[in-house]
Amino acid sequence: KNKEINKALQLYSEINELGIHPDVKTVAELISCVLEERDIMRLLEERPQDLDSESILLLYNSVLKGLVNIGLVNKAHCLLRSMMHDGLGIDLDVDKLFGGQTIRPNTTSFEIIVDALCSSGKLDDALGLFRDMDRINCSRSVILYNNMIDFLSNADRLTECYELLIEMKEFGF
Repeated sequence: KNKEINKALQLYSEINELGIHPDVKTVAELISCVLEERDIMRLLEERPQDLDSESILLLYNSVLKGLVNIGLVNKAHCLLRSMMHDGLGIDLDVDKLFGGQTIRPNTTSFEIIVDALCSSGKLDDALGLFRDMDRINCSRSVILYNNMIDFLSNADRLTECYELLIEMKEFGF
């Protein structure tokens, strides 16, 4: 897999040097697959410019996924918090590459990080983030609810599972 990713990165660089710029979806897919943080940063630096907010959100989510995939869950969590404007005082290089453009996270952003936090044993952080979605008016998905219930039940936190099931019913899931 490592060789294939390196080939893809090399091809991407060659195409860019020829003045042919792949679309945002291609860049996002590459970002979510790379194996090192420096490759994520390089791809962001070479990304197409003058993107609309939807395209930038797609790139942010691919960065979240890429950071999680290479084991940098805390950094991905901080990036999401930064997107939420929590003012953690953390200087993230990724934010600099987007020129301080305000991007609000979406449900996919939360799905990526909540799942990663749960998988890395940070269930309380995940639950806090799950609850913080209300603060920025971001809708929860049935996927998020199911993942939270699954991880809470595996941790034998059945009362919280039951509360989430009631909440799901109230929200029409």
